[in-house]
Amino acid sequence: MTAADRDNEPVRLSISLQGPEPIYEQIYAHIADLIATGGLQPGDRMPSVRQLAADLRINRNTAARAYKDLERTRLIETRHGGGTRIAALVLAWSEKERERRVASAVKNLCQEAAHLGVGPDEVRARVHRELQREGPAATSQREKARNAGS
Repeated sequence: MTAADRDNEPVRLSISLQGPEPIYEQIYAHIADLIATGGLQPGDRMPSVRQLAADLRINRNTAARAYKDLERTRLIETRHGGGTRIAALVLAWSEKERERRVASAVKNLCQEAAHLGVGPDEVRARVHRELQREGPAATSQREKARNAGS
């Protein structure tokens, strides 16, 4: 599929209006994940701030803040008259960004587990099982991505 083909496909984001994480951070994380996993490629067109806000039924300022953060970290580029696209030079995750994302995921997991009444021992066991399920292939992909940034 070419970038031109993907221009016609809407970006699919899932956000939680009731979750503990702010909506703009959810948008940032979801788009960053799509870029990291190849779901979005350099040059892919993103919806306008207005369109994103309408699609997600959120305030335009919230969508704008997410895009501002994505631009600041150079994951997207916005050009007057050219729209918003995935940056041409998306670099491997920096150590700081990787740490921020892991910390956010762990915090969300802990908050959700506490909300559901799941104790620390059960959370640890489930995380351990999930990491084992990921297996050596996922570990190898993470190592390649980490080494590419070095």
